[in-house]
Amino acid sequence: MRLEDMTKTQLLNIILRKDDVETRLRAEIATLKRENKRMGKVCWTRTIGICLLFAVICIASFALASCGNSNQHNHREDWLDTIKPTDSNLLQEEEHYTTQDWGLEAAIDTITFFGKPVVMDNQTNILHQIRMIAEKDSMLTYTTDVDTRVLTVCGVGFGVNVHGDNSIVLISSTQVDDPRIIPIVKYLNGIYGEAYEDEPDNYWWGTDGCSSVGAIVRLRPLHSEEGGCVIIFNP
Repeated sequence: MRLEDMTKTQLLNIILRKDDVETRLRAEIATLKRENKRMGKVCWTRTIGICLLFAVICIASFALASCGNSNQHNHREDWLDTIKPTDSNLLQEEEHYTTQDWGLEAAIDTITFFGKPVVMDNQTNILHQIRMIAEKDSMLTYTTDVDTRVLTVCGVGFGVNVHGDNSIVLISSTQVDDPRIIPIVKYLNGIYGEAYEDEPDNYWWGTDGCSSVGAIVRLRPLHSEEGGCVIIFNP
């Protein structure tokens, strides 16, 4: 039927149906838009949740790894603490280990002995360190038995004494003005620099020269009736 042949009522019904369809389409479009927005929010929320979960897992894994490393470190320290070298007599020096041997930082005084560090912890260990230094220095020779300990320096023998004030004292019957002492002075000069001689045959190393304060090594006459000389290593 052509539009010209339709009545006004028929035309009005067609227009109303068209408007009704358009209204429903608009409603459907609006619904789809709202649904799209809702889905977008859901996806964003899920993304954030996944990221947070991943971060929590990473933090937990790092914490567990740190605890494991800490336990291993503590176990190693406990193991080292159980190793206690025997120091019952001087003949067991070869079996005595120092804190330096384990690569640990010493918490006690350290002095320089012919240019090498010596940890001043106990007499047995100190004598062990002196022996090890002498073995690597061609100018030194260390010998010991049950009663005596002798360190030969440039051919001159010295008795080795460890003092409670954290010093090592070498004592020899050779007079300080003996020509054999000259190589020892030169040897010490090569290690600590030129000595300061405040009076004949009285040498200081490691000081400005004004006094003995700050001296780390001293070579002087031995104050005894028999005479001799002494080399003192201070902290």
